[in-house]
Amino acid sequence: MQKLGGPVYDDVPFYRLCRKALREGGVASFNLFGGEDFEKSYKAISEAFYGQVLIMPEVQEGNRIVIASKGEKKDYSIEQLKERAAEIQARLKVPAKKWIKMLQKENSLSNEFKF
Repeated sequence: MQKLGGPVYDDVPFYRLCRKALREGGVASFNLFGGEDFEKSYKAISEAFYGQVLIMPEVQEGNRIVIASKGEKKDYSIEQLKERAAEIQARLKVPAKKWIKMLQKENSLSNEFKF
C-alpha cells in the first residue's frame, strides 16, 4: 500500500489561486497536517493572503485549521464573536463558544482586533 503524503498543491502560487477564487471579503479555511508540514503550509498561505490568517490549535488527530480572508481588514471584537458563537451553538449544537476561546488564545487576539 502506498503511503499518503501531504497535499499535492501546497505552495504560494496554489494558495494565491485560492485567494483569487474568492470574492472581496471572502474567507477560506484549510485543514492542514500538524507538525513540520504545518509550518511550511502556514507560511505559504500567510504569504498568499498577505498575512490575513488565523489558526486553530492542533487537534488530537494532528490537524490544524487555517482561516484566511481576502479584502480589506475589518474591525472585530471578541465580544461580538462570543455573541455570534452563542447563537450558532444554540442553533447548531456545536461547540462554537469553545472555538472562539481557542481562536483567541492561539492567535493572541486582544479584545479588539482586525481581520
